[in-house]
Amino acid sequence: MTQGIAVSPELATDEIELARIVCDKLAKRLQGTLSVGVPSFVTGVPKFASFLDDQFEVMKALAIVLHTLSGRPSVTALILQSRKISADLRTELDNLREDIIAAKQALSDQKPDPFSRAKKSTANIGDLIHSFMNLLGMKSSLGCEVKLLAERMFDPVTELFAAQSVQPCTR
Repeated sequence: MTQGIAVSPELATDEIELARIVCDKLAKRLQGTLSVGVPSFVTGVPKFASFLDDQFEVMKALAIVLHTLSGRPSVTALILQSRKISADLRTELDNLREDIIAAKQALSDQKPDPFSRAKKSTANIGDLIHSFMNLLGMKSSLGCEVKLLAERMFDPVTELFAAQSVQPCTR
């Protein structure tokens, strides 16, 4: 047992612990990226494009670390499933980055619900983190926390723009 995690003898404890740490780090990095990056639409600090690029590069690297999970031949199916989830995570992170960029433009154009795609991508990332952790027998609320983040982060920015007719910062 590792911190309440039931570990299969075919899957090393350090592999499980690494996956737990990386999932936690990915969820926290996503929270930080959204809580700093989305308000930068208005403030211009930090520089939106470079900040977003840097943060998503790190998050994709964390997803690649999840892809390195390995074990004995008896857990090949589990490893292949974990690699599929980690590949889906990288794809969804790319989607979210593009959705955030599109949302910034949609806010400028005063389109309704500019963050709808970003909310969906964020929720999908939460589902994938949850699936990864469940696959390895870990119980965690990280996936749910990421999904709640989507609801908490995007709507206030939309409301701020609507209430003040603020234009996104061009920096």
